[in-house]
Amino acid sequence: MIARVHGGLTGSRSESGVALLQVLLISAVISILAVRFTLTAQNQLEMASQFDQRVFAELKAKSVLNEVIFLQLSEKIRPYDVADSSYSLLSRPTMNRYGDEINWSKGVKVWIQDMNGLIPQMFVGHFLWKPVLLGLSFNEKEVERYLGTWGDMQDDDLVSWEGNGDEPVSLPNGAQFINGYAQNNKLLSWIFSESQAELRVLNEVSDISAPYETNLLNAPDELLTILLEPSAAEEFIKARRSRNWSPNELISLLPEEYQSHTVASYRSNDVEIRVQVTGADNLWIESRVISLTSGSKPPFEVRLKE
Repeated sequence: MIARVHGGLTGSRSESGVALLQVLLISAVISILAVRFTLTAQNQLEMASQFDQRVFAELKAKSVLNEVIFLQLSEKIRPYDVADSSYSLLSRPTMNRYGDEINWSKGVKVWIQDMNGLIPQMFVGHFLWKPVLLGLSFNEKEVERYLGTWGDMQDDDLVSWEGNGDEPVSLPNGAQFINGYAQNNKLLSWIFSESQAELRVLNEVSDISAPYETNLLNAPDELLTILLEPSAAEEFIKARRSRNWSPNELISLLPEEYQSHTVASYRSNDVEIRVQVTGADNLWIESRVISLTSGSKPPFEVRLKE
């Protein structure tokens, strides 16, 4: 009897040890799963937060874009009390149409560029193309070749600009001669494909949507620094930002060869508006080319969306 009782106690202790080990293993597995679930939940919360911030930034950018369009269309603004005392719209005098950065509100920046301040890519014979290309350090022969080839690509005949035969079928880089007006900036990219640094500048100071009539009062700083002597460009840019000069006074600062090609009070209906909203971990940019038609319904048309 004693031997049997002693043997039974030994078996019971062994079974208890195994059971304890199983419980510990199960507890460890459950703990690992719980930690994993917690990490997954945290990641999902972080993703949801980032998505929420991105949506907020997008909505904020679209809202500011509408505010800018409203101000461009408004002749007078009459202030009213609003629930949010921190809310305010910039008045028109604090805005510019030459692409200078505007600090709209916290984390929001706006750029407005009147399209008549840019060089028209559609019109190769425009009076500013040659001085701009020369200002970018191309020599006379290179400028003549670039403009001649560019003209050949847009005219509807097959005669080479050099007058010694037919136009080639394509450029050395494989770009085809479209023999029609450009619809985007691809022609510019094809023609200046071997001069990437200059191409970047040309894309900044020109546009396919720019009209033939150019107002240098709306020209971006980069274009003015190419066209004018350094001291003249600095004086003009400084005077323009001070807002203490009338349009006619500003034009008088330009060299005589440019004055006859500008219009003192010419503001075109087409503007490019770019809005940038910067958050803690995100950045959202909205860009539109807007045609303002105050007498129509709606009073504006989106010509290009980026």
